[in-house]
Amino acid sequence: MSVLKAVRDENGKLADFQILMVNQELERETGRTDLVGKFYAREYPGVRSTGLFDLMVRVVTTGKPERVEYFYPHENFNKWFSSMFVKLEDGLVSTNLDITERKLAEQKGLKNLTLLEQTEVLAKSGSWEYDVATSNFWWSDGMYNIFQLPKGTRVTPYTYLEFVVPENRHIAERLVWSIAQNFEPCEEIIKLAVNDEIKTIKVKSVPVLSQAGYPEKILGIDIDLTASFHALEILAIQNHKLFKSKELLRKKDEFINIASHELKTPVTSIRAYAEILQQKFEESGDADNVNFLQKMNTQINRLGGLINNLLDTTKLSEGEIAISRIRFDLNSLIEEKLEELQRLSPKHKLNFEPIPLEPVMADREKIGQVLTNIIINAMKYSPVGCEILVKAYPVDGGVEVSVCDQGIGIPVKWQEKIFDRFFRVDESLHKDRPGLGLGLYISAGIIQSHGGRISVTSEEGSGSTFTFFLPVSRVF
Repeated sequence: MSVLKAVRDENGKLADFQILMVNQELERETGRTDLVGKFYAREYPGVRSTGLFDLMVRVVTTGKPERVEYFYPHENFNKWFSSMFVKLEDGLVSTNLDITERKLAEQKGLKNLTLLEQTEVLAKSGSWEYDVATSNFWWSDGMYNIFQLPKGTRVTPYTYLEFVVPENRHIAERLVWSIAQNFEPCEEIIKLAVNDEIKTIKVKSVPVLSQAGYPEKILGIDIDLTASFHALEILAIQNHKLFKSKELLRKKDEFINIASHELKTPVTSIRAYAEILQQKFEESGDADNVNFLQKMNTQINRLGGLINNLLDTTKLSEGEIAISRIRFDLNSLIEEKLEELQRLSPKHKLNFEPIPLEPVMADREKIGQVLTNIIINAMKYSPVGCEILVKAYPVDGGVEVSVCDQGIGIPVKWQEKIFDRFFRVDESLHKDRPGLGLGLYISAGIIQSHGGRISVTSEEGSGSTFTFFLPVSRVF
């Protein structure tokens, strides 16, 4: 407390207050014992910028006491105060109370309330409180939103019974009993019919006990799980469809595997008979029939390749493809495959300029299959007479092989799918280029089984480059 005397200028205007008396509490609060005789606004200039000085002048002028709460950040106080000013003759009696702790608690409570309200909006939840003594049932705004009721509508625990769907009524009755009669913790999931919507709500409550151990209040929260349950239902349907798709794919793989094995035996026999016939016609000098049988053998070999691709496809999908690694010269393998394929398609220019490479440790037959698939793919989609360039070179961590053509290219939208099973680039545009869309899929599976990777870069109308990488762990 302090007693202040008005100090006026030559015109009679109140210019400051002189401190006539302070109590010990104020001395402790300010840390000063020399305030008596000092001028208030001169010692504490912050009273002018905060508007406190104007309020003090008004009290002296009107004679009406005033009370104010304010934050004072000046003169190193940084505190909240509650001050009462009462006129005393031509001056004031001032009492000041430090209310910083209360204000901080209020701000924290307001912040928590704001966070709760924001959380309720985001989580589609609401909170409630049941007073055991008065049977008063209080709802937050979130609860009214869940039930689609106007805010302030009178509610009781029995409100749940008004909205619950018939098949969940026993759950609602158990919930009401827990809240209003049993006063025990509970957790229930019930379905409510709100307007034209069926909502799935999770209700959880806990009792608040008095010092004597008796329940005083029941605090609860309702969480709207409707969207989550709907998402789970959709997910369950999708999982069921996925399971059916996988089951169909498994059965298809099983059929392909059986059919391929059944086809392989007669094709092998046909190939043997054709080779014997070709040999006899060659010995007899029948050039026309030799030519026919050469074409026949080409188609038999193609059919055998398709059967092998189908078998490899089922092995890849089941993760059963076998890799038998040996040390071999990659350049020699490339030259061998190019020689074979050049004979099949003499109208394409297959070029390879080898550079020295260390021997690689991989499955020679499978890597040869990858080379064959990629080069045949390049030949299939390149104009007659165009060059197909093959390169093999060491890189950090391993070795890379690339096959570059000057063909029709692959549209960007299909490049990510080019290694998918049975994928073919728009068959309506390439009906004259037969195939099952398995070669690149199998090639990718073989390279991945070696711990490597395969990729394509292409521009529509400007050709494509397929590149595969074998890691250093499989090299040397």
